[in-house]
Amino acid sequence: DAAKPGRKGEAKRQDKEGLVHELLIKRKATTKQGPNDLWVLNEEFLHFEGFSDVPFENIRDAEGNKILREISDEALAAYGLKNKALRRPDIFLFAEEEQCILVELKAPDVDLSDHLNQLEKYCNLIANFSTKPLKRFHCYLIGEVVSPIDIASRYRQDMNGDWINRTDSKVMRFEKGRQEEELGEAHFEIIKLSSLHK
Repeated sequence: DAAKPGRKGEAKRQDKEGLVHELLIKRKATTKQGPNDLWVLNEEFLHFEGFSDVPFENIRDAEGNKILREISDEALAAYGLKNKALRRPDIFLFAEEEQCILVELKAPDVDLSDHLNQLEKYCNLIANFSTKPLKRFHCYLIGEVVSPIDIASRYRQDMNGDWINRTDSKVMRFEKGRQEEELGEAHFEIIKLSSLHK
């Protein structure tokens, strides 16, 4: 069966990504449920509350309020978010003053430049459908393989070999007739697993 090797390859890739995920924080958990090693990304991250591999509709703030308001299936389809897999960040952290942190992890053999839009979609989804304003997004895409040709015009490389977006991206409103309204800004970084290892 020609499809079987593809499924095995996909399962192996998921296992590699899962291993990286479990090294930082347990999946399907909150930061309150036990220790984590998010300090590897930034020491401040240890002080933030958050969620690991939990759908946006189940993410709640410290007071127990949902982060997103109810979104109809029609609206999700209209914005290209019908696939539920696109609505579950690997790591979501609340930061102070209307800010949040989004971390997306990929297996070491995955080309990260193919997944840059995933974090942008998360920012757009949150900014447009959040119950309380979230205006500043700090986004990290973590893996190993990245094509400089695909990102060189927007990113600069630092001395670790990681890539930082040259300018913050504007997060805009979706609604027809209001698409010129800025809702926030997003900062993007691409971090190599080898940098974290060092």
